[in-house]
Amino acid sequence: MIFVDDFLDGINLMLHPSAATSEKMDIGKAFSYYYKMTIVPLVISEVLAILFAVFMLSMIKSSSVFTSILGGFGALGFIAFPLLMLWILTPISIFISAGLYHIFGKLFRQFKNSYSATVTAVVYSVVPTVLFCWAIIIPVLGSIISFVMGIWGFIVLVIALSKQQKISTGAAFGIAILVPIIIGVIAAIIVVLFAMGVFLPI
Repeated sequence: MIFVDDFLDGINLMLHPSAATSEKMDIGKAFSYYYKMTIVPLVISEVLAILFAVFMLSMIKSSSVFTSILGGFGALGFIAFPLLMLWILTPISIFISAGLYHIFGKLFRQFKNSYSATVTAVVYSVVPTVLFCWAIIIPVLGSIISFVMGIWGFIVLVIALSKQQKISTGAAFGIAILVPIIIGVIAAIIVVLFAMGVFLPI
């Protein structure tokens, strides 16, 4: 099955990131790769979400109409969440974060290739997290798996940026770790300025 093959390609990328992140892709192909790779994790996530939603509804003891309606909306939201995360929010996040990495990569005179190469690298980096996104539903163990996959995703990002932008691993690591710090500092400064009333009209 083609979707299973895409899932196995993702596993191969996790196990052999240096070799698997070398392929050049334009933005369209990179996102096509992403969506195909998410099919199996999405199906697993939805099955688990439906089972959890059914369990959640069965625990509602009250016969109150309001409680039943609220529980129904909660169950629907829980079922819709994997689709929303995998097919809408994560692709948006990829597009934006790739833009930030690319801007700073160019400012630091490190990145040599186009924005599409950075998008490709970021797509590769989310593979570990996406492949095991369904694990978060599992209490305790799911959080551990998600944490490990997040770290592995960062390692893949460093390797992929190095391959896609033709820079050293050290330079790629610097960009990968420095950009979130810079963005965090800027965000913190803006929050502090808002708290001090700097942006409020006099």
